[in-house]
Amino acid sequence: MHCLFLSNISFFYTRIHTEYDRPISASSKKDATNSQKEEGRIVSRGLDKITSAFMIRRLQKDTLKLFLPPRSETLLFCRPSAEQCRLYKELTTGSISDSLSTLTKLRKLCSHPDLLNGPSVGDIGNQDASSCTHAGKLDILEGLLSAIRSENPTDKVIVVSNFTSALTVIEGYILKRKGWTSVRLDGTTEQSTRQTLVDSFNRSSADNGFVFLLSSKAGGCGLNLIGGKFISVNNGCVYTQLKAHVLPY
Repeated sequence: MHCLFLSNISFFYTRIHTEYDRPISASSKKDATNSQKEEGRIVSRGLDKITSAFMIRRLQKDTLKLFLPPRSETLLFCRPSAEQCRLYKELTTGSISDSLSTLTKLRKLCSHPDLLNGPSVGDIGNQDASSCTHAGKLDILEGLLSAIRSENPTDKVIVVSNFTSALTVIEGYILKRKGWTSVRLDGTTEQSTRQTLVDSFNRSSADNGFVFLLSSKAGGCGLNLIGGKFISVNNGCVYTQLKAHVLPY
């Protein structure tokens, strides 16, 4: 019977539909009788026995356990800078006419004060080290990247943010100033070049692509960033964190 199924797809579909699909569907209905439910269980076990001969089933937990080392996660609470505290009080003091707009500004402020004014790409390359001290998260992120680069020079990092402006700040205030190479993928990246960027990052050394800057809104159907060992999620609504292994995003 198995050989007949494999050599005749049309017959296999008809057999599945008439002998298996109908009773299984009937047993799943709210008004199904006890006899229909029991028949559905029996038919389902029979179908599993047939399909197990030529279908491979892999559970995510088993696959991860076999092929990936355990993932460790660290949650860092970053103290805001004095400038961030001052601007926070200004934004939240008095009556708030537009709550949604204010909330968005506060989320940007959590990443860096300059996000409130929208930093331009032309200006960010001329920043000094004090630009990082204006934001608690950026200061911590620079320290983490510096430690990884010095202690594990072959490791690569993925930095994720909801705001492309935050990626621009990280790129200019940290990466360009420190001379660290990076790859960037955000909403402006052409669909045809995205996989090329991913492949380039996965295959290149840390000297040619230390950081992958990724917009969390530009993931599409998923990115298999196996080249990164650490991922830093830098969002206005969560704290910077490092995960010891990067799974498909």
